[in-house]
Amino acid sequence: MRLLSNFDTGKEIELLEEYKKWFWESKVISIHKSRWFYIMKVLVPLARFFIVFALWLYLVYMLSFDYQVYAQWFYWVVIVLYFIVTLKSATKEYVNWKMDYLIVTPKEVIKYDQNWVLHRDNETIHVDKIKSVTVAKHGLMNSFFDIGTITFLAEWEDNKWDIEMWFIDAVEQVEQKIRSIMWMNTQ
Repeated sequence: MRLLSNFDTGKEIELLEEYKKWFWESKVISIHKSRWFYIMKVLVPLARFFIVFALWLYLVYMLSFDYQVYAQWFYWVVIVLYFIVTLKSATKEYVNWKMDYLIVTPKEVIKYDQNWVLHRDNETIHVDKIKSVTVAKHGLMNSFFDIGTITFLAEWEDNKWDIEMWFIDAVEQVEQKIRSIMWMNTQ
């Protein structure tokens, strides 16, 4: 038994190869979050930390309080706590960017959602249950960078279920590709 089996970075490649054996290679796609997600959720917080760290260093050493040594220790404790919080948040978002993906086949849509290191959620909706595939671009920046959200809405009996994936590049082209794959048998 592998301790970190849920944190398997090769799982996506393994699944894609398996699905490509069942379907045509061109009828299976994997959808990931945008590189802008990585920039905004991982790199910007880290850069913000280093800027704040530089300001704190200036405050601690240039405005040194020789008679108040406890003030320097307080600043260092704040820096270390801020670093821990920033690193935890950036690491979580990096895992979300790297290991959250959708696999679309002619028969089903599968979402793999990695929540931290030891927990992975899988959601599957069969194509015959999907009633709509919608695309949304929220805000001016998302429209400018062509980033959006894809939502698969499924209904059966009295139940409603949806799968969403945020921060998708070229979201309209991805939607067209999804529609051509999912409903190829109905046309």
